[in-house]
Formats: sequence, C-alpha cells, structure tokens
Amino acid sequence: MILNGFDSFTNDVSLFSYDEEYNNNALKEQYLNWLNDVDVVQTIVSPELMQKKDMDYIEKSFHRFMQEKTKGFFIKYFSSPANGIFVGTVKIDKINDVNKSGEFGIMIGEKEFWGRNIGEKACRILIKYAFDELKLNRIWGGTDENNIAMQRIFTKCGFQIEGRIRQVIFNNGKYSDNIQFSLLKSDLEQ
Repeated sequence: MILNGFDSFTNDVSLFSYDEEYNNNALKEQYLNWLNDVDVVQTIVSPELMQKKDMDYIEKSFHRFMQEKTKGFFIKYFSSPANGIFVGTVKIDKINDVNKSGEFGIMIGEKEFWGRNIGEKACRILIKYAFDELKLNRIWGGTDENNIAMQRIFTKCGFQIEGRIRQVIFNNGKYSDNIQFSLLKSDLEQ
C-alpha cells in the first residue's frame, strides 16, 4: 500500500508500507543503518533501540509492522517529482478495534533531512489514513520532554497534551518526563 500526499503541503512525501517494501534489500540495509545510529534512536528513548542490531532484527521489525494491529510505513521524500529517497518510518501501532485507537510513532533516519517538515507531512498523511481508512477515533503517542522536534510535530498536527508521566525515562544518566499527546477525529472537525 502506498499513501500519497493529499494537498500542496504534503505532495512531496509518500508512505510505502512495510509489505510493499519487504523485498527491498537496499532499504533493509538503510533501515539497519538508521537503527544503529545513536543520534537517530536516542530521542526515541528505548533501551532496546540503543543495542546493536543486525539483519535478523530488521526481519523481525518488518514482520511486526506487517501485522493486523500495526500499520508501518517507510517515508519517501521527493525533492523532485522523479527523484525520491527513503528518509524514515512512521506507524500506527497497538490498534484497538473496540476503542478505535492507535499509537502514533515516527523516526526520521536520514539526518540530513531533519528540520525539513518531512515528519509533520508524514504525520498528516498518516492521520488522514488512520481516521478515514482505519476508522479510528483517537491517535495517541508520547515523547521524552527533551525531544523538542517530536513535540513540534505533535503540536503542528493538532495533537493535544494529555499529561506528563514524571521521571519515567532514564537516559544519559538522568531522569526525564514523558509527555503524552492525543488527537481525536473530532479535533479535526472543529
């Protein structure tokens, strides 16, 4: 499945499902490089991601993001209509069909593309997919209080702060808070 930008702001970003890219070995190598780059994964604050990963980890990741309750996508950025490069991943995880909710997550793996609003654009495309196609009512996610870029993405895409889990993260020798965000379908209708 491929999700394309739907307006002039998002038309240079497309999302390609893990299923669609399963046989793309070059992308798997690129993905492995992102996940082994401390600068990339440090802001996600996951002890598992801070460990050295191998191709077996990538295969397991692909299978995880191809499950029914998880919709994972690679973000492709087009600097020109004919020239695209994969720059990261985005997902709706922990999809709950009863409560109509799912967890949002994103990672821009190509550092030279940080700060170009690609994360916000991918977020907007995934929000539209989550509400229109998956028929979710609520998307939620969290981020370390020090991850200002992720907080900006949440805010620019209309998410509201739900709360703060105090000193739940231990990273780089100190504790920090996790800020929880959510977006309701009705938030976009206002």
